[in-house]
Amino acid sequence: MLIRRSLAQVFSYLFGSLARVFTTLTEVNDKVILYGFLAGLVLNVVLALQMLMYWNAPASKSTTEHKLTPAGKREIREPAERAAEKVKAQASGAEKKGSPSTRRRG
Repeated sequence: MLIRRSLAQVFSYLFGSLARVFTTLTEVNDKVILYGFLAGLVLNVVLALQMLMYWNAPASKSTTEHKLTPAGKREIREPAERAAEKVKAQASGAEKKGSPSTRRRG
């Protein structure tokens, strides 16, 4: 249902921009306005062509669906013991990250 509505909207935008170009050609003698409406028409044509090209395309095989928690986020919890070990290692400087420490010693 939603896809049909979006298809109708895309083609409504396309015909609306086509009408703007026609009206500008017949009523207004300003090229800048015409070029702006022509750019919008071209983009709407591209969008409509993409809708038609990918209408019946199968979903990607590598796409997977993930269920989320009710809050909308995955819940990741680390055991309290490991978290405490990390804090101790960072405080003592035992954990090496590849760059020299800027802490003064001595």
